[in-house]
Amino acid sequence: MLKQGHIKEEIRIEAVRNRDVRQYKGIEDKDLWKLRNEIHRHGNRMHIAIIEILIGTGIRVSELVGIRLQDIEISERKGSLRIQGKGNAQRTLPINKDVRKAIQRYIEVRPTTESEYLLIGQRGALERNAINLILKKYGDRVKVEVTPHMLRHTLGYRLVKTTPLTTIQQIFGHDHVSTTNIYTLTTQQDMELALTNIEW
Repeated sequence: MLKQGHIKEEIRIEAVRNRDVRQYKGIEDKDLWKLRNEIHRHGNRMHIAIIEILIGTGIRVSELVGIRLQDIEISERKGSLRIQGKGNAQRTLPINKDVRKAIQRYIEVRPTTESEYLLIGQRGALERNAINLILKKYGDRVKVEVTPHMLRHTLGYRLVKTTPLTTIQQIFGHDHVSTTNIYTLTTQQDMELALTNIEW
């Protein structure tokens, strides 16, 4: 503008650094409880398996729909899921009792099909969009916004409080630990809790 003669003096603007808390992209605990409760209450075993796998492992929706029956190993006391991640990178995740139980109960009623994939809908193996729609349906009922990615963030944030970043990196299938850093954010609630509990 100075060069074109619109103004007489050069304008200098100082950059403002925003120190506000980065937005938490997960789901509040009370909302997750409401959502999970609604899915369990409804009783659809496939939908229960979907929510339990997502919150119990933090896998991506593309990884969820890619789970095949041969990727699952479940015994009396433990179990694991072999996950095909980004760039065909494989990782094996241990699964807790809630995930094991949900998978086992779903397999009991899973439609008979030649498909090797775990999650089977009316038209064959479920695709990413179907997972989003299923979660949205339950979310709408209890007025909770939910996506598979939000569930991944919820687990990441929960883990970061007690688990080394390198372990979370392996669980989430990140190539670099710097990617895992996105879960180390502090929420407004964390700051309030920290300062409320201070006593001199």
